[in-house]
Amino acid sequence: MVQNSDIIYSASQHIDRLMRRVVLLMCGAGVLSVLAIWHMEVVDGTLEPFNRFGYPAMVLVFSIGFFALWRFPAVLPWVRWAGFLSICSVLMTDAVEEVLAPVTGHGPENDHDDTGEADGGLLGTEADEDQDHAYDQPGISKRHR
Repeated sequence: MVQNSDIIYSASQHIDRLMRRVVLLMCGAGVLSVLAIWHMEVVDGTLEPFNRFGYPAMVLVFSIGFFALWRFPAVLPWVRWAGFLSICSVLMTDAVEEVLAPVTGHGPENDHDDTGEADGGLLGTEADEDQDHAYDQPGISKRHR
């Protein structure tokens, strides 16, 4: 006869095994996604100063978590907390940096010329002159911009 405690223990073991697999997949996917984002930002030249150490820190935490959980399943709670805290700390630090950054005055609300039309920040450039000459052609009216 099966004891009630055996069923509960077996169910909790099953849940732990599933949780371990899910966290393993999340750590592996986390490493790959952070590496992909890091690579894209480096190639585009849009890597922010904070992310110069934020991305490597997350890759390190997720990699260590992946290998620790793979070799020692009992570290599951530590790996979950480490992953959660690393993501939260990187995002919160980035948010604080954004909030405390000085306002430069550039943006969509400041990219208007005297007529109130948005010009994309190209006031008085050759692009404006080329655009004005394009309307001198027959059949093109200025109202069809």
